[in-house]
Amino acid sequence: MKKTACLIICSFIIGMIILFSYTPPLSINHGKLDLKLYLPEGKPQAMIVGFGGAEGGSPWTSDHWSTTRQRFLNEGFAFLSIGYFGSKTTPDELDRISLNAIYDSIQSIVSKNNLTSNKIALIGGSKGGELILNLASQYSVFSCVIALVPSHVSFPAHTPWMNTSSWTLNEEELTYVPASFAALSPLLSGQLGEAFEVMLKDKKATKAALIPVERIQGSILLLSAENDEQWPSSYMCDQIIKRLEDQSFPYPHKHIKVPGGHGAPLKEFDEIFQFLDENFKPEIIHTSTSSLD
Repeated sequence: MKKTACLIICSFIIGMIILFSYTPPLSINHGKLDLKLYLPEGKPQAMIVGFGGAEGGSPWTSDHWSTTRQRFLNEGFAFLSIGYFGSKTTPDELDRISLNAIYDSIQSIVSKNNLTSNKIALIGGSKGGELILNLASQYSVFSCVIALVPSHVSFPAHTPWMNTSSWTLNEEELTYVPASFAALSPLLSGQLGEAFEVMLKDKKATKAALIPVERIQGSILLLSAENDEQWPSSYMCDQIIKRLEDQSFPYPHKHIKVPGGHGAPLKEFDEIFQFLDENFKPEIIHTSTSSLD
């Protein structure tokens, strides 16, 4: 019996080692994106670029977001929706998404549509918030960042192995906080909040994976959820603000904590439009106004 038990344990350990040492190949659609540009009446003086989160696809093009999307247009903004995984023409999984490809695509849209190249804001939620903070930290053309329930570090790709980065830059993976063995149990049981809290206990890995938000050359608005069941967004946004303050960040920056769960900040677009009005106002006469449902 003892010999059998030892064999089972050894086989399990070997299996886990093999599982986590396997690196999945890059998708055949690596670097490909879903892009859809919406233009307001008249010439836009600024552009908002919207990203979804771990749900994948292109949520900003959906009917669900049509009212909010139209509000951006009514305010004189061009609006670019970018889907970066989870559709027919993009990678299937959120795995090693190319920041270079996203930046190049945005620049191409700006050039082809004669938009203002230094008046671009980014908006994204959850993993999309993690994405835009990384993107704006690497490219100085983005002059406003609105991150909803984001992280302050890069986390692993959303693959069964979780042993690659979510993001790449110049064909190199961004450093990420790994999924430790201690995090496996809550991950497998669906306790995502607990799993991320366990991962963040690795202080050395967390420090190495910090997003260099102090490099962003523009205003930053963070919205977090006080009772976030997905990951500790309020804590992570506090860490971002602390980093900005420690680095004497010269641009406007604000963190709003919203009561409720992970999706609660999605109901706070009045706050978002107020921040844009104060820190990213396009110099254009608005043709109309609308409000959220």
